[in-house]
Amino acid sequence: MWTSTTLAVLCGCTFLLTGPGFANGQLVTSFSGTYQGSTLTGDNGQPYNAFRGIPYAEPPTGDLRFKKTVPIAPFFGSVYNATEFGPFCMQDSTWIDIMGPGQEDCLYLNVFTPTSMPEGGTLRKVFVYIHGGSNLGGNSNTIFPGTLVTTFDLVVVTLNYRLGTFGFLSTLTPDCLGNFGLWDQIRALEWVRDNIQAFGGDPQAVTLGGESAGAFDTSALALSTGVQGLFQRVIVLSKATGLSASGWNDNPQVTTVRAARSVGCIKQEDKNPVTEADWTPVITCLKQLPAQRLANTSALNFARTDVFSAVKDGDLFPYGVSLGIYLSIYLSIYLSIYLPIYLSIYLCLAL
Repeated sequence: MWTSTTLAVLCGCTFLLTGPGFANGQLVTSFSGTYQGSTLTGDNGQPYNAFRGIPYAEPPTGDLRFKKTVPIAPFFGSVYNATEFGPFCMQDSTWIDIMGPGQEDCLYLNVFTPTSMPEGGTLRKVFVYIHGGSNLGGNSNTIFPGTLVTTFDLVVVTLNYRLGTFGFLSTLTPDCLGNFGLWDQIRALEWVRDNIQAFGGDPQAVTLGGESAGAFDTSALALSTGVQGLFQRVIVLSKATGLSASGWNDNPQVTTVRAARSVGCIKQEDKNPVTEADWTPVITCLKQLPAQRLANTSALNFARTDVFSAVKDGDLFPYGVSLGIYLSIYLSIYLSIYLPIYLSIYLCLAL
């Protein structure tokens, strides 16, 4: 993967936030359906098209809680109203005052494009952005990348993905292997691969980027065995795997035990689960809980902030990461950390 992936690591700022305005909409038919969008105005006064609230996966509710992301079936015969953002994902209690509670049916993405057709029919480069929030909170519904779209003539995609307990709980057993938020991100990238050409984007020229936890997720996905061909470059803002152990949960069962005991899915007098058979009734119990009660387990007073985070599951990630990959990350950080942000974006998207 690293032989074809350019890694730019930047520190600090989020650059996508601009303000919207309103004008006429656009209609696009892709592999997955027909979408009615709207036209917004960026901070620079330039119009751009917005297709918001597009479902990219089945709702991860009921039996799909703690499961890999399931693609949503294409729908035709009607036009999907993509003029408003979709729901965002359940938030940790520390984020509710900022964002609101969210909901479990939350796997929606947004596509932003220039209003003009590409010159000479050439497809535009694509930037997929993953929001930050410690993998516990945050959402993409506050992001209006009009200035980025119109300044660099790009197609920009933002997305919501499962957070906290819903996105990163893990027993490292088949009933709850973990990394569900990352599987959501992969599914969104698959949607981009299959559909973005209809929006004028080039599926072979995709840059993946993120800020804070979104930066960690971006760099982690670049190490994954399951993303070949989904993106070609990454831009990492303020956090990357390889900088430290932060971001990985090397003992997720401890987190899951504590969360399960807090909601009564493991009785206080019972021993901690050990085998796959021990864990099955615990996960069954957690699946049956109301979403908000389960979301509150993310706010328990754990010792580390990355307890609901990526795990080396032997599936999405190998159990060990090679020294060569870490050296590649450190070299990329050393070479690019002082680059001005727009220069780094230009280099990543232009190469």
